[in-house]
Amino acid sequence: MKHISLSVAFFAILTCNCINSIAQDILKFKNGDELKVKVQEITPAEIKYKRFDNPNGPMITILKSTATSIQYENGVVEKIIQDSPGASYVDPTITADVSHPGSFDIGDIIATDYFGVMCQGKVIEVNKRRAKAVIDLNKNGTNIKVNRAFSNMILVKKAEEVGSPTGNSNSEASIYQNNADLLRGQVDANRYYKGYTGAGTGTFFTSFLFGPIIGLIPAAACSSTPPTPERLGMPNVRLAQNPNYVAGYTQEARRIKSKKVWSNFGIGSGLAIALSVALLSSHR
Repeated sequence: MKHISLSVAFFAILTCNCINSIAQDILKFKNGDELKVKVQEITPAEIKYKRFDNPNGPMITILKSTATSIQYENGVVEKIIQDSPGASYVDPTITADVSHPGSFDIGDIIATDYFGVMCQGKVIEVNKRRAKAVIDLNKNGTNIKVNRAFSNMILVKKAEEVGSPTGNSNSEASIYQNNADLLRGQVDANRYYKGYTGAGTGTFFTSFLFGPIIGLIPAAACSSTPPTPERLGMPNVRLAQNPNYVAGYTQEARRIKSKKVWSNFGIGSGLAIALSVALLSSHR
């Protein structure tokens, strides 16, 4: 019986430690960044993926030339070799309608994710048939040309409104900027917030050692309590002064914390029930 208890406890700890490393690909970039993703497709010029922490989110498309390798969930590492597609290359999976309402035009100001950071830029080339655009992106004062699908772009201002003297356009631009700051906070929270560890681990062990009913107490308390400012882990002091960025970051951090707490509650409770069943069976 003691052997069964120790085995189940060891399995519980191993499950808790490894739960976040299952079924994820690691995408490595030339600038040294690494991102947990689920690779969806690799074409001769692009890599398409969804963020591992947001599997129901939008498809993200990057140029292969920005990456160095992909480590798949089974441990296999694929080195990225930039192919040279012919001028006639067409991705058969893209069937965008030229006239669909989500299209963009040259000169539009947009916001998009660039290695986990929301940046703004101007559309300089458009391929409406493939629903893609080339963006002259500004990151920390440096201009970078990137290729993005329409689905990964957020409109800040239409081309005809750029430089418009009307107050209404400025108001709209301010609204779009606020939305971009909010979204940037959410993206950064998924990348940097780790303050849920204590609450999640405590909930897991309480549920496992004392059962689901007792474990429900810390689960409910921790999931309903917003993260404290000192545990948010915001990456930039300047951004921490932006109320829209802070609102997005805090909102997403709270969602992540609640999700982790209830996930660990379920794992701990399930293992506690399994252990109880095993012990009862051993007495029969």
